Amino acid sequence: MSSLPAWTEGVRGFVFGLIPLAVLTACSSPTESGNSCRTVANCLFDSAPICDAASLTCRACTMGADDVACRNGRPATPRCGPQGSCVACLAHSDCASRDLRKPACRSNACAPCKSANDCQSKLCSADGSCAPVAEVIYVDNKNGSCSGIDHRGTTDDPFCSLRDAVIAATAGGKTLISVAPSSKSYAALSLSVADGLTSLTIAGGGSLPGETRIEGIGTEPALAITGSGTGSKLAVTMRNIDLQGGTKASGIFCEKGAELFVSDVRLHDSGGDGINVSGCNLTVDSSHIFGSKGSGIYVGGSTYALSNLMIWSNSVSGIALGAGNTGTMRFLTVYANGSQTSSQPAGIDCGATPLAVEHSIVFDNWSRASGSYSLDSQLVGCSLTNVVTSDKTASTGIYKTMIEFVNAVSPNIASIDLHLVKDSPKNRDCCVDKVQQSPIAYDLDGTTRPQGSAADIGAHEVQ
Repeated sequence: MSSLPAWTEGVRGFVFGLIPLAVLTACSSPTESGNSCRTVANCLFDSAPICDAASLTCRACTMGADDVACRNGRPATPRCGPQGSCVACLAHSDCASRDLRKPACRSNACAPCKSANDCQSKLCSADGSCAPVAEVIYVDNKNGSCSGIDHRGTTDDPFCSLRDAVIAATAGGKTLISVAPSSKSYAALSLSVADGLTSLTIAGGGSLPGETRIEGIGTEPALAITGSGTGSKLAVTMRNIDLQGGTKASGIFCEKGAELFVSDVRLHDSGGDGINVSGCNLTVDSSHIFGSKGSGIYVGGSTYALSNLMIWSNSVSGIALGAGNTGTMRFLTVYANGSQTSSQPAGIDCGATPLAVEHSIVFDNWSRASGSYSLDSQLVGCSLTNVVTSDKTASTGIYKTMIEFVNAVSPNIASIDLHLVKDSPKNRDCCVDKVQQSPIAYDLDGTTRPQGSAADIGAHEVQ
């Protein structure tokens, strides 16, 4: 018989009853580097995700040796990364087979593609997925050395010219063309419903738009698009391309009911307007338009959506709108357009209809529109919301005299950079964190809006 009091038996039973729970808790709780483990399931800290077989302690992973352990312990991060933690990917190939909408490995995480180099096919779709290689027609003039028309349009046997690729796309029922970077410009391209086209996407295959140029000569636009006016529709998308119209032509010309979507392009130094559309459905996003002899964009009798654009040093207006238009203009930076000889409003000319301009910078555009060479009349006929301008006559604008751009003055206008300087008191005063509810979730560079408490005015969201 026990000599202990009866109440101690209950306490002893209670204590022993807690031991299995304590042991279980010790075995399953997260352990840091150097602490004991039995399997990778015990190592839950990112800094030490691997259970070392010899010492039974948690440690950092070793690249090239611990991918299996990472995959077993953390299926969502199956590769050992350079900092000793398990990561989602080390290369694009780690992502492509897991989620079609996140095929690119960026900072060791799978993400939507942003550029041609994120995809094996060299063509990033608008939804962030990579177009399948088999659905893409390839063009490469090989710096001007490519010749002949007897090519298959594949990655190993690309067409020499865009025209040959368009003919093959029409015949084969394909809609995607990837154009390789080249030191030699590609010839101007004309697209029409009469060619049998209904839809076509043309995308540069380089990291930057400037690596792939389409150039017109004389009266040739770099890209001319003609719809049917009625009936059959022609929808054209142009991405990641550099376009320059001929000495007597616009960079892009669109007419007769065609639909045109332009994104991540450079339009510059054309003899006419950067873009000239009549009776088209126009969308221009995340692009640079500069140095043309006419206006940056001219729109007549069309629907339009203009967003995240930097437009500068065009000789007439940044944007000129004729009669019969409807659309939106948001998050634009329109700077230093106009000339001493131009009598047109140099910033944005909305014409006779009070068209809306929102969350934009329209600054230091010069012309003789007011009778003398001045900053007045940069905005004419427009309805303004959150528009920062140096035009004193824009009564509903936000009048400012200073904005700090990264590089606002250069003898080479192609090197002008209208991104906002970070941590600038002047920019905080005029533009940063001013748009409480942003209608667009990204900026010119693809940066998410907002980065601060609210979105920034203009094409650039300061990070």
